[in-house]
Amino acid sequence: MQEKDFLDLSQKRLASDLWVKITKQKEIPLKSRKREYVIHRHSFLVALRKYSTMSLDAIGKILGKDHATVIHACKQHEMNYKFDRDYKSVYYQIDNIVAKTMLPYSLLEEHTYDEFMERNKAVRERLMKLAKRNRELITENNRLTLENESLKKQSRQVNSEISALKTKISVVAW
Repeated sequence: MQEKDFLDLSQKRLASDLWVKITKQKEIPLKSRKREYVIHRHSFLVALRKYSTMSLDAIGKILGKDHATVIHACKQHEMNYKFDRDYKSVYYQIDNIVAKTMLPYSLLEEHTYDEFMERNKAVRERLMKLAKRNRELITENNRLTLENESLKKQSRQVNSEISALKTKISVVAW
């Protein structure tokens, strides 16, 4: 057995024991879809993703879920953390518990994780600026398209007036 396999096994056991402990303390049913229980599960999944080297599938299996649930929890985390006070407080508590338990067994050091988070944040901000600029350009393009159509219409009117004047001139000239 390789060192990483041993590490993953110990992380799985620790995480399973930790989840059992949290569910007993908070009285969280495994199958309930109530928001208060979903918040705890998602917080735990995100914290495990942050502090362990386990695969998404392995993290999901601890809660009897699949890897897609872990991905969903991670995608929802940022918005929930920003706008949902209940989620934020629950996540803060669970994150601290998971960090204390799992960090000694993690191959990914905390400062490395923070560095990746900062890079992701910078990339996200740049993408947001680019998206804003893209929207501005689309709006400008739409405005110019409307202006162009208006100018084409005016041009057709002027050309028809010129044509009418040419026919009048030709009639008068003969």
